[in-house]
Amino acid sequence: MILITTSRKPGRRTRSFCKDLQRALPHSKYVNRGKGSVWDIVELAFRQGFLRVLIVGETKGNPSLIRSIEVFREPRWGLQIYISGVKLCREVGCEKSEGESLVVEGDLYHEPLRKVFQYPIEGEAVVLREIKGRASFVYEGANVGPLFTVRGWDEIPAKLKAQSTLKK
Repeated sequence: MILITTSRKPGRRTRSFCKDLQRALPHSKYVNRGKGSVWDIVELAFRQGFLRVLIVGETKGNPSLIRSIEVFREPRWGLQIYISGVKLCREVGCEKSEGESLVVEGDLYHEPLRKVFQYPIEGEAVVLREIKGRASFVYEGANVGPLFTVRGWDEIPAKLKAQSTLKK
């Protein structure tokens, strides 16, 4: 279960991308960040039983980064994935997903995508398919979410961890 939000003051395209992620990811929820701190979002996620928080950042109004925070047990920063070439559902057409879980299949970025998106729930699976960096969400052969290109990934920078209101 994933709670999805944005960095502060997001553009329309970033908010739409988050809504499309909610549509594609089973058992996920998008919440407006507003003026809330990272800790406020983590507390909300914990109270509502979410396992992970995804924070979508942007560059020049386009989604460019997905940061993850593990919520269960003790909150801690996870990985960040750099993205580009985002195509929203309204641009490519998306079917409605009835999936209950998410499985990641990929070649270049399988492991980081699995760490950020996959969670242990049984049932019919939406597949996050990544081929040569290009990622898509597929359910029963139909596209159910946004398309994007993964440009790379790394650990959350120590500087961000130090400045964050995320308690240790």
